[in-house]
Amino acid sequence: MLPYFHKKFGFEVAGLDYSEQGCALATQICLQNGCKAQIVCADLFSAPPEMRQAFDVVVSFGLAEHFADTAGCIRAFSSYLRNGGMMITTVPNMAGLVGKLQKFADRHVFDTHVVLDAEGLCAAHADPSLTVLECGYLSFLNFGVVNPGRASIAKRLVLTLSRGITGVCWAVESMVGSLRANKITSPYAYCVARKS
Repeated sequence: MLPYFHKKFGFEVAGLDYSEQGCALATQICLQNGCKAQIVCADLFSAPPEMRQAFDVVVSFGLAEHFADTAGCIRAFSSYLRNGGMMITTVPNMAGLVGKLQKFADRHVFDTHVVLDAEGLCAAHADPSLTVLECGYLSFLNFGVVNPGRASIAKRLVLTLSRGITGVCWAVESMVGSLRANKITSPYAYCVARKS
């Protein structure tokens, strides 16, 4: 996503990952896409002091829901924002059909997530330093986000069929327009907040 934000919006970008392998992969992807990026290998909760209050936008895709103290994770994200900066957080909608399908496919993968819907994600952003601007759901349907993990062959067949349903849904949307994102079928919940 770093090259996308750099190319689409002209952002100077930086990434933070706790694993050396993740940092190496992010660096490689940025280089392959002509994107100059600072990639830092550090823990989210104890990153270098020069990163604190250094960013206008902080974006997280599918990380906050892996912390039992989701609100604490959100506070850690916000510590990287300058005053007036914006935070965009997305999580898989484990409270909807995606969560049910994930639980069916591989319970272990499901159990690594805190089940959050848009309201729960919004509540995790309830911090005096943040003003929630918008919370909701993204996309009408996408079963492709389900991680097969250690699913059996029979379960993988069900996942393949569910991805086929996603394809049919997308074909319908291409003819009639986007269907409404919602709590039950949407694959992701999101929250946009501003640091005051």
